[in-house]
Amino acid sequence: MDGANVEIAEEIGPDNMFIFGASADQVPRLRAERRSFQPDPRYNHVVQLVRSGLFGWEDYFAPVMDAITTVKH
Repeated sequence: MDGANVEIAEEIGPDNMFIFGASADQVPRLRAERRSFQPDPRYNHVVQLVRSGLFGWEDYFAPVMDAITTVKH
């Protein structure tokens, strides 16, 4: 959590907010597990649709698609 989220949690209480993503203590386990991660087929389908140019500007979105589909070890 960054500073703003920490401050909000202090003000409203952590039970009254929802944080997207992993906490710092979860990251090592998630990094170890990512080698076996297989995305949902619907995700792969949407990436393919964006890459195909269905929504326009396939060259504009290519760096984003490359970034979210490349697993870095």
